Amino acid sequence: MVSVKTGDSDILYYMNKELLAFSQNFIKERYMAVVACVSEGKPRSFTCWYQAYNGSLYWKSRTGSIHSTAFEQNPDASLCIYDHDASYPDNKTGVQVIGTVRK
Repeated sequence: MVSVKTGDSDILYYMNKELLAFSQNFIKERYMAVVACVSEGKPRSFTCWYQAYNGSLYWKSRTGSIHSTAFEQNPDASLCIYDHDASYPDNKTGVQVIGTVRK
């Protein structure tokens, strides 16, 4: 299991409480994310199923995968979670999260 910790105090720096509540609910109501890392100096991204729990996001990955080994070298990560059913441009909604990966 991998966890990306996103402390509320860090998020509050960027958004007001109403937007924070919306973002937290948006994340809890979805289950897929695009996660980005850096591997050998180059950006990489992958899709994953995730679970939000207690301020962290969890996903399961093979330990030998490129992104898993990349996170061992550099634990910085970004995630994008968006509404797959949204129509453009009226209902385009998504949340971007920046955090640190831990095993």
